[in-house]
Amino acid sequence: MDAELLKLSTTLAGMVSKHTSQPIYDKIRKSKAKDDDEQTINELETIIIELIGEKNQILQLAQEYDEKIVAQKLKDEDIEYITENVIPLLESFAKNEGGEKAREMEDTLEQIKPLLSKETVNILQLLGFNFQKALGQPLTDLIEGMISSKNPNSGKEEVQLEIAKEQRITEYFKMINDETAYARHIGLNG
Repeated sequence: MDAELLKLSTTLAGMVSKHTSQPIYDKIRKSKAKDDDEQTINELETIIIELIGEKNQILQLAQEYDEKIVAQKLKDEDIEYITENVIPLLESFAKNEGGEKAREMEDTLEQIKPLLSKETVNILQLLGFNFQKALGQPLTDLIEGMISSKNPNSGKEEVQLEIAKEQRITEYFKMINDETAYARHIGLNG
């Protein structure tokens, strides 16, 4: 389960279990037992305000939960668009690419195509399958690999070079702050 959905579920379950009817009845009974009518009314108003606030929080959590679930579900129009437009576009992109990455992409697309019928998608989504996470991320990674393989200076190499430069600068500043190490540096480099 998605971490955000898990957090929402846990919060919702905590609120629901915390506010069962028995503690509320106990508060009401305790308020009514007092002899001061004004104090009883104030306490009952406080209970009502708390309950309204908690109800609003629960409704907000339920709405967020619903939005997360709906965001993961592909609509019929989305499925049609993907099968009619996106898959052929990716296939032509792979054919123009050539090489090992193109074969990998074509193989991946061939595996995905049978899954993209309306019936299959709806059944799998009812079972909790997240197409956007399962298919979208691997396709993104695959295309990113194909694009970066065209670049002679791969992005990963550039990142590693930048990290090494930053580490060198950090070590230099550490050496400057250490009087003994700095004196050795000056002695070696003049």
